[in-house]
Amino acid sequence: MADRRSYNYQYDADDPYVYAGTKVLVNKFGLVDFDELWNAERAITGVAAAELEAHPIEGLFDLTHLQAVHRALFGEIYAWAGEIRKKGFISKGNSLFCGAEFILPYSQSLFRALKAENYLRDLERDDFIERMAFYIAEINALHPFREGNGRTQRIFANQLARQAGWELNFKTVSPERLCDAYIASMTDLNDLIGLLQETVSPLEG
Repeated sequence: MADRRSYNYQYDADDPYVYAGTKVLVNKFGLVDFDELWNAERAITGVAAAELEAHPIEGLFDLTHLQAVHRALFGEIYAWAGEIRKKGFISKGNSLFCGAEFILPYSQSLFRALKAENYLRDLERDDFIERMAFYIAEINALHPFREGNGRTQRIFANQLARQAGWELNFKTVSPERLCDAYIASMTDLNDLIGLLQETVSPLEG
């Protein structure tokens, strides 16, 4: 998991998700030290991710499904887990993610298109990789949650790939490289496609 402390995130000036005067997310444990919260979050979501690996959440590969994954990952630590962010924008470096008011209508269009493509089933490997890269990039651009988008997206993408007969072995990729490929995908899919070429394999069994 890439450390968000090393990336240049920017949020609304009156960000309602943090304790006043800090960059610490409001959490169920009342932790107000950034590093303490970061360590607690890593431990909790690590366990939750392993559980989701063993017992995936059933869903229709739509925004509701994505929200359920986020809630399962972060629900123990954040009261707002699974909720669509309410404020205007999030940016990382030069990347500006979907404005809050456009998340719902854009997600409806995006996931309708995914359904029309039969959830990427019955595709040859190269075709699957190309379309998977597109949807990963678009879900990343959507960025529907205040925090935890990348981890949620990866679990969602893994589940989408498996139902289509493929495995995404992102565990072989450094978190920094994966994050950089996500950032680049805002304007160019080539890095993400190259990464998927290295990590996609037929699902065994």
